[in-house]
Amino acid sequence: MAVNTAPDGDTLQFMPDSGTQTQMIWGRLRWSSGRSLTVRLYGIDAPEIHYHRRGYPVVRQPYPWGESAAQYLLRFLGFQGCQYSIGGRLVEGYPSRIPGMLGLMQCDRHGRAVGLASRETLRATTSSIAAWENSANLHLIRSGAVWPLFHGAFPSIWMPSLLQALHEARLAKRGIWRDEITHKGFPYNPKDWPLLQQTLLIWPFLFRRLADAQARILKYPNTSLLWQLGQVTSRVTLRSSNCSVRFTDLIDHSQHYLQLLVAPEEIIFSS
Repeated sequence: MAVNTAPDGDTLQFMPDSGTQTQMIWGRLRWSSGRSLTVRLYGIDAPEIHYHRRGYPVVRQPYPWGESAAQYLLRFLGFQGCQYSIGGRLVEGYPSRIPGMLGLMQCDRHGRAVGLASRETLRATTSSIAAWENSANLHLIRSGAVWPLFHGAFPSIWMPSLLQALHEARLAKRGIWRDEITHKGFPYNPKDWPLLQQTLLIWPFLFRRLADAQARILKYPNTSLLWQLGQVTSRVTLRSSNCSVRFTDLIDHSQHYLQLLVAPEEIIFSS
């Protein structure tokens, strides 16, 4: 457990038993000075606490949703007594380390490991149903702490349990599903950006793309929001129909209102 950090609900630090062997298999992985890996949890997206764009201030989504997702993750893995500062930084928790399992799926463009995390030490094939069913990834979906986020080919044998857990969390209005408004629509033009950070809870992927577009609009004020969104996110695939469409075709932006027209689990981004 790394104190004096601001953990979120879809990233953790993991120290492999054999770093050398891991490095041989995954040569592009970026290691910390303590020989641990920053792991992005596969298939999920937690509310942003500290999204950073080079040259611009750090932005975040409404408090306390990101912190709540981080607490769900830490508790599931077995960490206890977590205390946070007013600024959301972890100041106390125990134990300092807990044994677990990391199932590596891929290495992202930033050199981060992407995969499944589990408190079990079960030696299961990464793509097996057992690995998925015991993962923190699925637990966070079931708890309503995170949204789904698909990059590339999500294993088909995991999809039924993910969709069932997602449906149950939505129906019970657990966690984020009580307040999120991505599909209801929300006011949005450049002057509403502070409101979006402080009070409006939307799909984090869309929040990040809006942050990127907002920065570009400040630089090029005569361009439209949809045009700028098209510059930062191109084409996606719809899961149910396997059709390729522009991401901006899935967004309605009229009369200063913005709405995502399909559910996040329908959208697949290229790896």
